[in-house]
Amino acid sequence: MADSPSPLAQGEETGPMIKQLPVSLEDLFYGTKVRVTFRRKVWEEKRRRWTEEEHDVEVPIYKGLKPGSRVKFRGEGDIGPGGVERDLHFVVVERSHPTFTRHSLDLHCTLDVPLADALCGWSLTMTSICGKAVTVSHPGPTPTGWIERRTGLGMCDYRRPEERGDLVLEVHVVWPEGQLGEGQKKMVRAALKDL
Repeated sequence: MADSPSPLAQGEETGPMIKQLPVSLEDLFYGTKVRVTFRRKVWEEKRRRWTEEEHDVEVPIYKGLKPGSRVKFRGEGDIGPGGVERDLHFVVVERSHPTFTRHSLDLHCTLDVPLADALCGWSLTMTSICGKAVTVSHPGPTPTGWIERRTGLGMCDYRRPEERGDLVLEVHVVWPEGQLGEGQKKMVRAALKDL
């Protein structure tokens, strides 16, 4: 019976194993630990073949870590001929968030404001990433694209966790659906005539 081809002939990698690790924005803000179970290859010298085994590691997600950052483990990857262990790298991937979009340390949030409120004035309360109630208001009229910035309510910095970016709130004016009746048009024209 012929020997199996060598691992290098099979094109086995010698660099680090790289795996993506999806993480929530809240976990990146507060920091956490994520236990990850995966399958790694192990070279059996006696049988001259690769097998697979289940392996798990606990990945620390440090407070303020940015998407694309790597969390590295020495020797936790595949085990090759002679017991040579590959390193294992997890690349942090930020999951999409229903409220916030991250831009470096700043968190952007879109506020939907109905047209009538945009014209007459409005007030909204939302919750920041750290759980603080944030009230935003404007007497009107408020155009789409109007921005209010709240200093220090964004993401924290990995290297300086006590420092935070800003919360950037941008208004999107929601126009009514459907057609206005003739009576409604006259009322709107009359109301806006002197503005």
